[in-house]
Amino acid sequence: MTKPMPIERHVALCDFVRSMMPPQLHSRLLTVSHIRSEARFNLYQAARDALISRIGRAQLNETWLWHGTSRNTLESIMANGFDRNMNERGQYGVGSYFSNQLEYSLRQEYAKPDDEGSQWVLLVRVLVGQSCVGKLGMRQPDKKPGGGAVLFESMVDSLQKPSIFVLSTGSDNHAYPEFVLRLTR
Repeated sequence: MTKPMPIERHVALCDFVRSMMPPQLHSRLLTVSHIRSEARFNLYQAARDALISRIGRAQLNETWLWHGTSRNTLESIMANGFDRNMNERGQYGVGSYFSNQLEYSLRQEYAKPDDEGSQWVLLVRVLVGQSCVGKLGMRQPDKKPGGGAVLFESMVDSLQKPSIFVLSTGSDNHAYPEFVLRLTR
């Protein structure tokens, strides 16, 4: 049996999640749930440690990003992690998509409203690493210059000011969903 989280910790976590949201969306927030999966987090930590060994801490680019999803897919992500093969036609390559803009992840084609009209979004820890610009149809990131067969860790919509991040080939366990948000439409 899991011990309930102390109320102070719950309030602090909710405050953290709200601080990541644009203020105009606060009124739409119905619930925040903290996901705790020791096994999944251990896989993420192992991927993080391996990435630090390979590219260094300065290039790690660990960040919080949003992922809009349907209620049905949410359950699969929580049980199995992100499946980069679920997206076959992404504008910036095949893979799992994340955004630093909650409004983007809340688009109805991503955060499909459920029967009650609620939308579901994940706040995710993501290891972005070094990125290349993705393109329609890319099945994996480009090779790094001078790196032989070594691929970039992610694909983005823009190198100057990225807002969309794609994890593809070579990025297994580079994303850990930590919070589930349920919002009204």
